[in-house]
Amino acid sequence: MILFGIILGVIGLFASFVYGKKNSWRVVGTIVFGLLLIGSVTAIVGNDTHHRAMHRSTTQQQTVIKASKQTRHGPLLLAVKLDRAGHDKAYVYKTSGNQTKHTNPETTRVSVYQTDKANSAAIMTTKRHEWQYSRLGKIMFAGLHNNHELIYNSVNYNVPSTWSVLTVQHR
Repeated sequence: MILFGIILGVIGLFASFVYGKKNSWRVVGTIVFGLLLIGSVTAIVGNDTHHRAMHRSTTQQQTVIKASKQTRHGPLLLAVKLDRAGHDKAYVYKTSGNQTKHTNPETTRVSVYQTDKANSAAIMTTKRHEWQYSRLGKIMFAGLHNNHELIYNSVNYNVPSTWSVLTVQHR
């Protein structure tokens, strides 16, 4: 809709300049179509820079996880460092069966909590934070393809006290 506003504003502005025979029609056409063009461009810039007509939404999913490695000391949650400073880590775990997965450190904030309960299940809570259009925004910005734009993911691991969190340094 906004793109149609820009196209209509440009065509109307051109037509009012070229085909406006009376000075009053030319002035009225220039003001109306000029305001339409400026308003449409302002709306697109505001959407791109300040996420106008959008709101933050969070979806949450909980998954029971299994240890990626079983040792004689108990189950392990492996943390693999990806940079020298230790800021980026990928946590390795299993979901169902023997399917091994890991977190994506580029878009994920990770927290690990150990519960006091020894025999409780290990739970991974994944939250996806994203920008979504409001009802008006869906109509106005249809076709721009930035609905559900990712802000960041957060993953919280709640593991029992019998689990160990092991990094490559702990070998």
